[in-house]
Amino acid sequence: MVFAILSLYGFFDIDFLNFVTLWCKYRYSQAGTPIVKVTSFYNAESRTFSLKFSQTVPPTPGQTVKEPMFILVTAGLLDSSSKDMPLSSNKN
Repeated sequence: MVFAILSLYGFFDIDFLNFVTLWCKYRYSQAGTPIVKVTSFYNAESRTFSLKFSQTVPPTPGQTVKEPMFILVTAGLLDSSSKDMPLSSNKN
């Protein structure tokens, strides 16, 4: 996984070093698989489509308290002609 993330480093204008550091810290310091929930909302008035991600990491033997895990997400939108639509990110 780390190799795959580092191989993407040159293709995007994003610094993955912080992600890789934190991903390794949490991925190998706690057991378990996160349960991810995604909800979506379209606001017709403002013509915006929103995705909200949340996660829980169930307790495992010896580790009842879990930190959130870092998850890469890729998203895209298509119009009615199946053409890419521009995206922007709003961190809330």
